[in-house]
Parts: sequence; structure tokens; C-alpha cells
Amino acid sequence: MVAALNASREGVPHPNSWGEVFEPVLMLAVVKSWRAFCESARLVNLELDGDRLRLIPSKNTVGKEGFVPLEGLTIRGSLSVGGLDKQLLRAFSFSV
Repeated sequence: MVAALNASREGVPHPNSWGEVFEPVLMLAVVKSWRAFCESARLVNLELDGDRLRLIPSKNTVGKEGFVPLEGLTIRGSLSVGGLDKQLLRAFSFSV
């Protein structure tokens, strides 16, 4: 997971066809549509700045406003300390 965070970049262009991107996700989730997936989905945004990590839980408004960040519940951590799995599980517990 740390390698994926370190390899992520801003400014990557969006794909022309989202269907092809999300089809494997929908199959793994055993749902037929993006909306069905979103009805029970939770989202945590991860931001990495050097060694500093921010995990931002979100509220799922199921299509109304999408996923709304819950900035007041942000978890701040550090990759050097370890325990990313516990921090991530805690952030997901705050997501609704």
C-alpha cells in the first residue's frame, strides 16, 4: 500500500470510458451497476506529503452530492511510524 501511495500522482487525465475502468470492480463487488456499488460504498481519501499522511473519511450521499469529505474527522499520521492498516480501518469506521 505504501508503494502505491508513493507512486500516485496528481494531474493524471481521466479515462475516456469509465465503463472499462470500473467493470472489474463491479464484477468483484458482485453488483450490476455503478449506482448499486455506490449505495453501500465507503470512501477514504489518502493524502501523502513527504512522510506526513492524512486520511479523510467521507459521507456517502448516494448520488446527491457524491462523497462529501468529513474534514473534521481527518486522521493524521506518518508512514514512518507504521500502523497504516489500523489508521485506514479507523478512517473507514468514520465514513458513513
